[in-house]
Amino acid sequence: MPEQDSYIEALGENLIRALHNIMGAARIHQDNNQLVKEYVSKFSGIITEKAWCEDIIIEIWRGRFHLQGEKLLYQKETFSVINEMLEYFSKRDLMGLHLLGNFRKAAPEDLLTFIRILNDSVSTEDPPAWIEEQLNRHDIRWVDVLRKKEETQLFDMKMKEKAFQAYNHALEEVKVVAEKASQGVAGVRRARRVAQTMVDLIQDDTSLMIGLTSIREYDDYTYTHSVNVALLATCLGKRIGLSQLSLEHLTICGCKWA
Repeated sequence: MPEQDSYIEALGENLIRALHNIMGAARIHQDNNQLVKEYVSKFSGIITEKAWCEDIIIEIWRGRFHLQGEKLLYQKETFSVINEMLEYFSKRDLMGLHLLGNFRKAAPEDLLTFIRILNDSVSTEDPPAWIEEQLNRHDIRWVDVLRKKEETQLFDMKMKEKAFQAYNHALEEVKVVAEKASQGVAGVRRARRVAQTMVDLIQDDTSLMIGLTSIREYDDYTYTHSVNVALLATCLGKRIGLSQLSLEHLTICGCKWA
């Protein structure tokens, strides 16, 4: 559902920007400052949006923010904010935050306490451990901080699941396109959607997608072979520096002519 995806992406971008604003304001103002109150209210409003799932997971993977396992696409006007936030997390040895379902009931003062804990942690020897200690001390139970090891394990599982789903979907779509082609009907639009997904996944983790070409769970060799050729060709195209559009064209060619 493209419209739903773009809506979630917009929420994600707004969330990062709201975090940036409240963190900056909390560093220079007291709790009763009007600007701080406004930023807390806006942040609270964003994280209680009905469009979110029960939990909200913010992760950093390969220098990019991901929300709910999806890569956040940056707008030009928010690029500097994103970079500052990446540096903010890096200085604290954090790879993400996991907002649990009960965060929607958090009081504004607790949200601000949490932000101040994050801000102050930069001067400690082990920021993640200190943050956890302070969260327990203030009885804040609606958020977990993600260390690098935890983030990697969580994200690797999501990436593998997403890659397998994309591979399965590609096989089905190649069959549909082939059937339409045999009837004299072009299926370029469907093929391009598959190609875009495959290119995005290859950009994220080439080795994972190459590994999928060894799958032998499918009896229909022709279609499996087509998807594998498309994957390998696109990985090679990425290696030699082809553009995103060229990679999509190469993927379609691999699927259709293998």
